[in-house]
Amino acid sequence: MPAKAKSKTSFAQHITQLRKMKGFTQDELAKLSKISRRVIAHYETLGRYPTAENVVRLSRALGVSVDQFLGRKPIKTDDNLNRKIIKNAKLFSDLSPKDQKEVARYIEFLKNKK
Repeated sequence: MPAKAKSKTSFAQHITQLRKMKGFTQDELAKLSKISRRVIAHYETLGRYPTAENVVRLSRALGVSVDQFLGRKPIKTDDNLNRKIIKNAKLFSDLSPKDQKEVARYIEFLKNKK
């Protein structure tokens, strides 16, 4: 029985670490995965195990394979770059279509400025 408790703790820590490494809050991961924040919190704090369907949803939302999500394979990342890209993509997707066009125009302006 103690071995189970230990694996739950390490699995909970793994999910939390992976989420933070990718630069997401629980709320952001919940929206991307279409799993409630409360359920994600249970995985992270209570050591609950996700269903097979939720493993797939979470691994897709985090941009890792199921094996990487489960800790069976290492995650290859450029941590800082990935965090910035994911955060900026999230910020961009939350903008109105009009504001997205403005951002795209500004990026194009900066690109052509060189």
